[in-house]
Amino acid sequence: LSYKLTLGPGEKDSVMFDVNLPYVPVGTKDKIKLSGLSLTNPYVITSASLYVTSNARNIYVPHDFAKIQPAIDFSSHFDSILVAPGTYHEHLNFGGKKIILKSEKGCDSTIVSKLSGGVCMVSFISGEDSNSVLDGFTLTGATLEFGYGAGIKCVNSSPKIINNKIINNRCPLGAGIACENHA
Repeated sequence: LSYKLTLGPGEKDSVMFDVNLPYVPVGTKDKIKLSGLSLTNPYVITSASLYVTSNARNIYVPHDFAKIQPAIDFSSHFDSILVAPGTYHEHLNFGGKKIILKSEKGCDSTIVSKLSGGVCMVSFISGEDSNSVLDGFTLTGATLEFGYGAGIKCVNSSPKIINNKIINNRCPLGAGIACENHA
């Protein structure tokens, strides 16, 4: 971000900055340095630093919540949900939240498997964008008699889906991933 301000005689030398930062992972600090020439004395350089700390939380499954979906329901934008190895029998819906859902040990040890009912394994159907992240799971065992997106269903959404295995799911269209009207 670079911003130049020129003021006339008698005007105050203060500036308000509106800064949009990319997602700051939980527990990290980022530093922005603001600097410029003093308007009251052209030979003095003034500078300041602004420290930004994320208010996002880490939520742990199964330590904080026994299952993944209650952790998603509890989470707020920019939280991270970290899932311990194991097999979780449930269906997941991000509900429009800008969260990171990540397995602690990767897709070979963290499995989301079919619960009962003809519902897709993971749903992104509420306008999720690239701030909604699914990272490091095996999604398996979903069977839909009709419809689409047994493994992952995206409607009007463009989430970030990385480091996952989507296997042994069945439905007429998009047994692994199906996207409709993605952004």
